[in-house]
Amino acid sequence: MNLIKTKPTVSYFSLGTAIATPETTNVKVCSNTGTSYILPPLPGNLRESNVTVIDVSWSRRNVSSDKWTVVLHWHHSNGCHMSTNSWAFGTRIQCSSEGKLIVDLIEGRHPGTFAHYLVEGRLSDSCHVHHFYKVEFIECKHGLHLNKYSLE
Repeated sequence: MNLIKTKPTVSYFSLGTAIATPETTNVKVCSNTGTSYILPPLPGNLRESNVTVIDVSWSRRNVSSDKWTVVLHWHHSNGCHMSTNSWAFGTRIQCSSEGKLIVDLIEGRHPGTFAHYLVEGRLSDSCHVHHFYKVEFIECKHGLHLNKYSLE
C-alpha cells in the first residue's frame, strides 16, 4: 500500500454567506495497478480522544455527478453490510472490524483523478461526526514510492 496523508483543509459552501462544512482529509495514492488504501472512520484528532465509533456509513460520490452512494454501513455489534454494485470493475471493497474502509484496486487509476468519500459516524459520547476524504491518484515515477502512511 503506497499512500500518504496530507494536512486536512476546511471547505466552504457559499449561499449568501460562507458556512463552514466538515473538514476534508486529502490522501495521495500511487495510481499504478494493485494499489490499496485504508480510510479510518475517525479523523486523527478524534482517534486520539477516548471516544469510539458505534456505527458508521461510508458513501462515495459518483464521478459524473454530485450524488452520494452508500457503499457500506458498519455497526460494532453486527459488522458490515456492503453495497458492492456501486463499484467499478477492478475494485474490491472490504471493511475492517473497526469500521475502516479498505479499497483494493486491481486495475490502476489515471493520474490526476480523484475518489471522494463521506463518512458519517455515531460515537460513544452520543455525538455524530461527518468527515470527507479526497483520494488523489498520482503517478509515482522512477522507482519513487510514497511513504507508507497507515492512517491509523
